[in-house]
Parts: sequence; C-alpha cells; structure tokens
Amino acid sequence: MKRLYQSKEKLIDKVIDVAREADEEKDAVVERLSTVSNKKLLRLAEVGKVVKDKYGGSKDKLVAAVSQAVGKAKDKDYVARLSSYSAARLLDLAQSAERRTRRAAAAVKAKAAKPAAKAKPKAKKAKAS
Repeated sequence: MKRLYQSKEKLIDKVIDVAREADEEKDAVVERLSTVSNKKLLRLAEVGKVVKDKYGGSKDKLVAAVSQAVGKAKDKDYVARLSSYSAARLLDLAQSAERRTRRAAAAVKAKAAKPAAKAKPKAKKAKAS
C-alpha cells in the first residue's frame, strides 16, 4: 500500500468518490474510511480505476450496462434498485454478467461446431415367458 500511495490518507483521498454515498459529506466519508483495512481500501481503489476506465467514471453508465447485460434495462424498479448499490457491487454484477454471456456464446459456438449425433433406436428387450 505504501509503495503505491505513500500513506493511508492519500489512498483514502483516491477512493473517496467510490465510497461516497449520494447524501454523505466528505468529512464523514474520510472518518469512516480511516477505520477500514488497507486491503479493502486497495480493492476500492481498483474498483474506482476500472469504473473510470471502462465506464467513464459514471455510476449511471455502470448501472445502465448491468441492467442491459441482465436484460432488464426497461424495468425502472430494477434500475432504481441497482442505483442504490455500491460501485463495487455493481462492478461485480457487471463482470459476472459478462462472464455469463461469454460462456453462453462459447457453448453455442461449440454446439454449432459439433455435428448432431443421431439417436440410435433402443433395442426392445425380449420378454421372458
């Protein structure tokens, strides 16, 4: 942690936007984050970096991407519920949805490449009399 950010205070300054709730003051966030472990702060810093790089730093874009990936973009209640989630939770949801779509695409591709096996008719068992 010290190698990357020199001090815990500098790390907290980096993750303050990720950890901040909509109606929370900056001082309250700093006070709350000062008791959090360094490992969690590093995770929050990584989440902030990915959200900034991949989703333009906007939580709204992340919510839209997650709802689109799940197929519930038109469900306003679902989108509102997603908006209440933290950025880290939304990022986890987005990553799992991406993995799910990749697996489904790979399964379809594998199924198309494999020729359909013909079902063999079952042999009738002879009845013992």
